[in-house]
Amino acid sequence: MIAQSTMFAREVLPLTDRDDFYPVTPAHAFLKEHLGEERYGASGWEHSAVADHYRLRTPTGHEFTSPEWKELIAAVSPDAQLSTTYSDFPAGVPTPGRLPVLDQLSVRYWVTQPQEVIGAAKPTPVPLAQRQPLTVMPGRQVTCQVPKGDLRGIEVTVPDGLKPRAQTPTVVRVSVGAGAEKVTSERAIAVNRPLRRGEKLRVAVPDHRFTTGPVPVTITFAGKRKPVHLAGRIDGSAICAPVRPERGDGLRVVHASAGAVVYERASALPRIRWAGTSEVVTDGATRVQRLTEGVEPGTVLLDDSSTPAASGSTAEVDVRRDEAETISASVTADGAGYLVVADSIARPGWSATVDGRPVDLVAASHALAAVPVPDGTHTVTLSYDAPGLRTGAVVSLLGALVTLGLLVVPALVGRRRSRRRVDPS
Repeated sequence: MIAQSTMFAREVLPLTDRDDFYPVTPAHAFLKEHLGEERYGASGWEHSAVADHYRLRTPTGHEFTSPEWKELIAAVSPDAQLSTTYSDFPAGVPTPGRLPVLDQLSVRYWVTQPQEVIGAAKPTPVPLAQRQPLTVMPGRQVTCQVPKGDLRGIEVTVPDGLKPRAQTPTVVRVSVGAGAEKVTSERAIAVNRPLRRGEKLRVAVPDHRFTTGPVPVTITFAGKRKPVHLAGRIDGSAICAPVRPERGDGLRVVHASAGAVVYERASALPRIRWAGTSEVVTDGATRVQRLTEGVEPGTVLLDDSSTPAASGSTAEVDVRRDEAETISASVTADGAGYLVVADSIARPGWSATVDGRPVDLVAASHALAAVPVPDGTHTVTLSYDAPGLRTGAVVSLLGALVTLGLLVVPALVGRRRSRRRVDPS
């Protein structure tokens, strides 16, 4: 009984240090500094529901979402996890920099696990006679060289695999270049994800174009007591290959740390933006297909023609307030158009005003919301008032009064009866 109780308590009681329960990793710190009011997407990096704890926006997570929003998530990846209250992207989403739906959802950054370095390795052939296994002792470094050009990562071969120590991940640190062009990075190899025999080891580095070469590379291993064996040359250097970004992949590594790689998506649209062109697409499946193929950045797809068409205008949008229940922006437009908000708020409870006058809040681009705005300078405000909140408050108040009456009235009646019984007259 004591043993069972102890095991139960160990699993359910909050024994973990608070700092370790929701740790702020270097990747989280980067996102908190740079993301602003846009979104990041994650490919198998973390349980996306924890984004709320860090106050970071993501298109997935643990929340109620509309069917239309889920259809856009599925358009990004058919393998996405979707349920009534939860959604998440799988690991290894292909070409995340060339997915127009992510642009519509304002996914500015894409985060992957450290081993997911998106790009192609470009190895230089090494004759068999010049090859020799290389042993890297604990605390020592190994060097190699790669040709000049665009660089996103370094790849080496680990013939015997690499198994970290129990509860101690192995951290691979990489330094590329020299002087002002020097870039550094690291990658953790977790105990539950050791490298297999002959597996390629990739370490991402922030995207950089080296204009002269060869480029020197230094590699070290921390957290290992035993030596690490790499594919090497007879001169004592390692055989390494540059990982190059694919042309036009729409990505740029802006942060690489032990636990994550953060890519910036060049084509992401602002979450609160102007659309000077509108198209009516009444069929939902057709809208999703159009958005998957890509529409022009200043275009919004409407469900019907109940609101005015945009006039091909341009506008300056100054977001004044962006909170959970209130969004406000100043818009100066040279023609009619729409203020688009890439949130799932075209639903009961949300309303919109232009200069204080109520206007329609319409469904936009399948799962988003838009407000029609005429030309000129205007203040657009969107606000949320929970449906049934006032009615519920009135019903609750009436219920409280009835309950109070049921408690007080019998007590008063009983007191009067007691007085009558003791009345000497």
